Formats: sequence, C-alpha cells, structure tokens
Amino acid sequence: MMKRMRILLGNRPQLMREVLREILAQQPDMEVVGEVVDPIELLVAAQAFKPDVVVVALQDSEEPGLCSHLLAEHPHLTILALTSEGAGAFIQQLCPRRQEIQELSAATLLQTIRQAIRDPGGWMDEGTHSSRADSNPRRDDLAGTS
Repeated sequence: MMKRMRILLGNRPQLMREVLREILAQQPDMEVVGEVVDPIELLVAAQAFKPDVVVVALQDSEEPGLCSHLLAEHPHLTILALTSEGAGAFIQQLCPRRQEIQELSAATLLQTIRQAIRDPGGWMDEGTHSSRADSNPRRDDLAGTS
C-alpha cells in the first residue's frame, strides 16, 4: 500500500479550510492530519504531526515569515500557500524554491502537491506554473470541485 501524504491545514478563513478538507478527503493518497488557525499553533502542530505538506492562507500573495520558520525546522516540508481571496497560490520547498501556480483549480493544486512530494526537483510544469503571477483564476474553481 502506498504511503499517504500527510497534510496539515493552517488556513484562517474557515470556508477555505472546509473546501480544502472536503477536496483532500476524497483523495486516496492524501490525509489531513490536523487543522490550526493560529501561526504559533501551526509551528507546534508541524512538529507534532510531521506533515509532508502544510497549506497556509496569505494576504496579497506575500510569503510570510512563517514559511521560512517552517522550512528551517522542517527542511523536507512542502508548503502550499493560497491567497485568502482564493485568487492565487504558490508552492514552496527549502531549496529555496518558490513557484507561482497560474491555473488555480482543485485538480491543479492536487497535481502540484503530488508532484512536489514525489519528485521535489521536478514539480515545475510550464503549463500550470510561473515565476510570477500573471493570470486571474476564478475564485469559484476551488469551490466547484467535489
């Protein structure tokens, strides 16, 4: 049996957290191991739950210092950061590696998580990723997937 990817949700907007939990619950290779809303709780939970991926919400697509702290303490961690408005996302690993996700949909987020975990150096795909955010994905892409 394949090892399931352990995902820790650290989103403040409750609706975003609920939508992500619903999407991830339907994935046989992924499991949500915890949910927190406070950044300090997120640091503690990352130590306790040992996730492969942490999902966080950001304001204005800015990388929070939280990502740096998480990666410093957990170098093999993958961070998926979504804007709290649902209009953008990026994935980050220690290398330092940060890649914007242009096509923001549930399918693209799931594919990107899987690629980042299975092949840390090979998850950049020009069709869905860019070094800058130059697209305007629809906010309802996440909510429309079940």
